[in-house]
Amino acid sequence: MPPESSLAGKMQGLAGRVAVITEASRNIGRSLALGFAEHGAKVVVADLDLDQATAVADQIEAAGGEALPLCVDISDRDRVFGMADAIRSQFGRIDILVNNASRLNDLQRVPFQQIDPAEWRSTLDVNVTGTFHCIRAIEPDMRAQNWGRIVNVSSGTVRMGRPHFLHYVTSKSALIGMIWSLARELGPHGITVNTLLAGVVFTADQRNRLPENYKTMIV
Repeated sequence: MPPESSLAGKMQGLAGRVAVITEASRNIGRSLALGFAEHGAKVVVADLDLDQATAVADQIEAAGGEALPLCVDISDRDRVFGMADAIRSQFGRIDILVNNASRLNDLQRVPFQQIDPAEWRSTLDVNVTGTFHCIRAIEPDMRAQNWGRIVNVSSGTVRMGRPHFLHYVTSKSALIGMIWSLARELGPHGITVNTLLAGVVFTADQRNRLPENYKTMIV
C-alpha cells in the first residue's frame, strides 16, 4: 500500500477549486483532504466528528492552504443541504465532491441471515442514500458553472465478494450503478461522475477489528 501522502495521486488543475470530502477527518478521507489541499484546492472537511474535522482543517491551514471543517450526518437530508449552503457562504462555489463517508467499522460481521434489519437499513441510509443527498445538494452548483467532478468511494469487495458483510457490499455495489446513470445525466453539463474501488487499507480501525486470517488472506 502506498504511503498516505500519495493516496490522492497526482491531481492537476486543482488550484482555486473547492473540493468537498465527506468523512474527511481520518483514514482515506483525511489523506484525500490533505492531498487536494497540497495541490491547491480549498477543502471542505466534512465529518460527523467536528473536533477531528477541525484538526485536519487546522493542519491544512498551517501548511498555507484553505479549509472549512463542517459537522454533517449525510443520512440527514436537511443537514446535507445546510452543509452546501455553508460552503456557498464561505467559498461561493463548489467544484468537486468526493463521497467517501460510509458505515463500515461499526458493522457486525455476521452471516446474512443474522443481519439486523435496522442495521441493514441504516447502512443503506448512509452509504447509498447519504451519497444521493450529497450529490443532490451540490450538483446545481456544478451544473450552473458547466463544470464539476463527482467521485464515489466504493470498495473492491463488490468484485470479489466478502462473506458476512452483505449489507456493506450491497451498499457499495449500488454506488457503481449510481455513477453509470448519473454520468449519462450529468455529462452533458460538464460534470464527470466516477467511482473508486478502494482495496483494503490497514488503518488503525481495520487493524483493531480484523481477525488474523483476514489480515493474512491473499485475494
